[in-house]
Amino acid sequence: MLELLRGRRMPTPAQVLADELQVSVRTVYRNIVALQAEGLPIRAIPQAGYLLDPQGFLRPAPFSALEAEAVHLGLRLIEERGSTPLREAARSAHRKMVDSSHAMEMASRHASFTVAPDSGHAQIIDVLHDAMTRELRVEVTYRDALGNSTVRILWPIVVGMFQDCQMLAAHCELRNAFRHFRISRMVAVTVTEQRLPKPRRVLLAEWQRENRITHD
Repeated sequence: MLELLRGRRMPTPAQVLADELQVSVRTVYRNIVALQAEGLPIRAIPQAGYLLDPQGFLRPAPFSALEAEAVHLGLRLIEERGSTPLREAARSAHRKMVDSSHAMEMASRHASFTVAPDSGHAQIIDVLHDAMTRELRVEVTYRDALGNSTVRILWPIVVGMFQDCQMLAAHCELRNAFRHFRISRMVAVTVTEQRLPKPRRVLLAEWQRENRITHD
């Protein structure tokens, strides 16, 4: 409901909110009261509806032009290369920032850098994201640089987005070691119902240590 009210400059009637949310008007009333009790600045306008008062929020510190361009570029990368849920989240976040920040609006129109279109592996990225989210193993048919195919069971850890390719870091059961796999060489990927033997965050930490990856 908050997302429906955000950005609307005119009051929205309760019936309109109920129709858009596919709930009853009584449910809208209850939710509005609950949000107001939490301190959200929702105004009830007689005979008109509800309006989210933007002046009731603390204004965020403004982006500089370079900060806005950096954020824009990062979001554009996810919009082009991420899984479907991440693409949708990035687009939504991007719209909100552009609507609320003049610097972000300028960056979206006049950025000095851009992101190449999707590499065509969105379906595989979706499957890998699902497996990593649910912490499940994947079965991958993989073709190496010589064209030889193998079927491997992998414990997916993280996908790296590089300038010319996307790579999956994973523990390979065939090699019993961490390995890196080009997404473009994956012929087929299937999520198994086998859980990872360890939480993915633990595997990520082990992979980072082995590869001497540190964070400041």
